[in-house]
Amino acid sequence: MQVAEAIGAALGVPLPYVQIPIEAIRGLSEDFAYANQWLNERGYRADIAATRRIHPAAMDFHTWLERTGAAQISAFLDSARTTGQDA
Repeated sequence: MQVAEAIGAALGVPLPYVQIPIEAIRGLSEDFAYANQWLNERGYRADIAATRRIHPAAMDFHTWLERTGAAQISAFLDSARTTGQDA
């Protein structure tokens, strides 16, 4: 939910968060359901300090959104709308 809120704020539009039931995901792919559950329950663990030593220019999510991410997401959404209109 926090990611959807941050993207919506960066784009200046409301971006609702909708959680897809795990059973619906499992109906498509057991592997995808397992990965989804793992991410929701455990998630990734990262050593941010070590990452910054290796790659000092590494950005956190909010910085990425501000610098390039919002523009990339907006372009993707615009292209998806255009593609959908051609169908």
